[in-house]
Amino acid sequence: MQIANCKLQIEETLISVLPAGRRYASAPASSNLQFAICNLQFAILFALFFSLSSLRAQAAEPDRPQAPLVGRQEPFCGAVGSGRFKVTTTATPAELQAGDPIRLTIRIESVGAWQRAPERPDLQRKPEYARFREKFHVANDAERLSPQQGKWEFDFLLRPKNERVREVPPLYIVYFRPGLTPPEKGYMTTSAPAIALKVRPRAKVAVNEIQGNIEPALPPDRLYEIVTGPEVLQRESKSFPNGWLLLLLVFGPPALSVGWFAWYTRRNPDAARRHRLQKSRAGRQALQALQSLHAAEPSEAARRVAGIIAGYLRHRFNLETVMQPAALGINHETDRLSSDQRTRLAELLEKCDSVRYAPPPAPSHQRLTSEATDLILDWESQP
Repeated sequence: MQIANCKLQIEETLISVLPAGRRYASAPASSNLQFAICNLQFAILFALFFSLSSLRAQAAEPDRPQAPLVGRQEPFCGAVGSGRFKVTTTATPAELQAGDPIRLTIRIESVGAWQRAPERPDLQRKPEYARFREKFHVANDAERLSPQQGKWEFDFLLRPKNERVREVPPLYIVYFRPGLTPPEKGYMTTSAPAIALKVRPRAKVAVNEIQGNIEPALPPDRLYEIVTGPEVLQRESKSFPNGWLLLLLVFGPPALSVGWFAWYTRRNPDAARRHRLQKSRAGRQALQALQSLHAAEPSEAARRVAGIIAGYLRHRFNLETVMQPAALGINHETDRLSSDQRTRLAELLEKCDSVRYAPPPAPSHQRLTSEATDLILDWESQP
């Protein structure tokens, strides 16, 4: 209804016009304000509606009080009720041998209204039930729950550890009754008395009670023989292991050592082998780079030839510094080269400079590539 009234007011404002047929200039502003007020009223009504719905739903739910953590007493079983709870226990059989199982049934019953059902008493972990674990091996079994009748039954299997067990200890549980002040005063304790037991020791089976044709094992007759003569003083010969086992023990460790050494040297080459591999790789890379210069410009090709030669010498002879190509022929780091090689190297670098800085048209660079290839092949042929 609020939205409908707002729409009518907005339409009346918009259709109000001057006699000449012109609309009021203030009509759009006032209509927007009225529409915003209507939206705000609708949002308030929507929030009130859902608030009332949630309150109605909470009122319809039953009151489920919580047991306070402050002042909680143990062993608390989780039961909460305005009435009271009582617990009873039964154990069958009451006479048995040590190690045989006893079925212990714990029955918790509500006398009056209850809000939260009790849980299974934790005989296996709670310190308040340590007496059960001292006398018995405890295991959980079936349970029967009847919340409509206010009854809950939990079964346990108890096995006496020895014949000195005389009873099932008394059982204590704690439940909470709300409505008291302070709230921790609402923790109530109820208990079931101990149950007397008669535990007999395990029956021992005598040898004559064993049925069947199994004969007892007798020691061999040689143990009863008395040895006389010189054989008594004779030293026993030591037996050697099998021949194959002896060969394996003798030759196995050396063979493993040699194999490991061969594998290690292959995976981790020494400095000389690494140097040979490095030289070979440098030569292959330099030759491949020279073959790719056939389509380059003469000046660019001459510059790259000088750079390829410089990189090759640096890797081939482990030169520590990167030198200018023009100075490679006279640098002291090329003393490892022969006099003929240094001369050829210097001439090649001078030709590269003449091609690079020659006025156009520059001479062909094919001869430079060929001479650089021959020079690298000559160096690779040497050890």
